[in-house]
Amino acid sequence: MFIKVCGIKYPANMRAIGKTDPDLMGFIFYPGSPRFMASHLTPEDLDMLPFDIIRTGVFVNESIDEIIRIAKAYKLLAVQLHGSETPETCEILSNEGLQVLKAFSITDDFDFELTSAYSSSCRFFIFDSPGKGHGGNGIPFNWEKLQSYHGETEFLLSGGIQAEDIVELKALKHPKLAGFDINSKFEIQPGEKDVKKVRRFINNIRSSTIR
Repeated sequence: MFIKVCGIKYPANMRAIGKTDPDLMGFIFYPGSPRFMASHLTPEDLDMLPFDIIRTGVFVNESIDEIIRIAKAYKLLAVQLHGSETPETCEILSNEGLQVLKAFSITDDFDFELTSAYSSSCRFFIFDSPGKGHGGNGIPFNWEKLQSYHGETEFLLSGGIQAEDIVELKALKHPKLAGFDINSKFEIQPGEKDVKKVRRFINNIRSSTIR
């Protein structure tokens, strides 16, 4: 299972979370988010991360040129698009050598056929909860809805996941479920993660027993 820890904002906390061995770390470049990191983390700060962690920039309806500029400056390996970005935008960014993660807000009447146009250019989909903000809303959606997804692209489950969900998460069965994206329920404050809680969650997800 892939684990993505999203919404990292502070240098010391970033380094500590990096030692918990996540697969991806998300850095939010959307100024409207309380986890907007550009005034706190420099490209040099991100260079302190282990090389095998996939640095992921999170953007909301940003221009392609600006995404590419930031990706180069911060040496991002992946970009997560959390707005109304088109399949063409995803394709352009994929052709730039970036792994693309496209987020979708899953409501009870969401039509998963809407994801098919994105399949050829996305490494993962992010299935998240709807809310006032673009992610980080802390509210889960109805996970039974996942059984309506029959696409070929793997997905990360997001939206209000918390440490207490570990039994239910390990019981989820879907051929394209690749992992989990955690954020607000693992925070001390927006952008600062509880390192012990994150480490315990990652260890439990990857272990055959729950501790």
